[in-house]
Order: sequence, then C-alpha cells, then structure tokens
Amino acid sequence: MKWHLDCTIDYKYQNNKLMRRLIYLFAAIALIASSCKKGSDDLTPEPIAVAKNFKEIKTDPNFNWETTHEFTLIVKGLPTEAIITNTLKVTSVDGKSIYFTSLHQMNQSLTTKFIIPIDQKEILVQYGSINKKYITSKKQIDFDFTVENPE
Repeated sequence: MKWHLDCTIDYKYQNNKLMRRLIYLFAAIALIASSCKKGSDDLTPEPIAVAKNFKEIKTDPNFNWETTHEFTLIVKGLPTEAIITNTLKVTSVDGKSIYFTSLHQMNQSLTTKFIIPIDQKEILVQYGSINKKYITSKKQIDFDFTVENPE
C-alpha cells in the first residue's frame, strides 16, 4: 500500500477568499471617504467684542441688573407708661445676615428704608422677644408690637 500526499492548491478557493477581502477593503474605504465632509473655507472665528467700560456691555433689554431690593419698614409706636427701649432688628430668617438694627423706644413710630438681597424670600423683624416673619414680595413692612395670643 502506497501513500500519496496531494499538495495541490485550490486556486479557485484562494481567489474567492482574496476577492472577498478586497471587496470588504474597498467598501470600508468608500464608507470612510463618503463620510468626510468638506469644511467651510472661512476658518476665521468671529471676533469677540470686548467692552472697554460698563456702558458698552450689551445685554437683553429685559435683563435686570438689580441684585437687591429696597424696603420700607414702618413701625407703629405703642403708647406705654414706662419707657421701654430695646433693639429693633431686621435679619434673614436664619439670623446670619442683618439688614437693619437700631435702639428703639416702643412708644415711638419709625419709618426707615433698608436693602436686602433679591434672592431673600422672607425676613425676620425682631424687637426684644417679639419675632415676626414677613414675605419679601411686598416692598413695605408694617410692624407693630402686638403679639398674637396662643390659646
């Protein structure tokens, strides 16, 4: 019994394999080439205008530059037989910011103005043990020394 080794190459199979690889290569090149876009000829960016002073800054006409509000505090004096003096304070609700403070006699009326930040939604007015919260949507605060009686 003789053994015979066949070393013939199937050129048809090899050509098909080579052709398949070439087709995939050309398809990939075509895909990459078609996805590239021609850029604009004008590559210079638009110049940014630099304001030399505050008046040259251009903004939306509806933009509000205010960061604070002015409030009027009206204190109604309470007639007393003895003179009662204490500190009248307007603060943030957490007490970290003080907007107005004055040594005030309870029998005296007072009208004064003070400024608070625009983002402050509530403020606290204190006189001794009297504490009253006010919403800042109004520009005027009417404070009196009466206290609600919890029943």
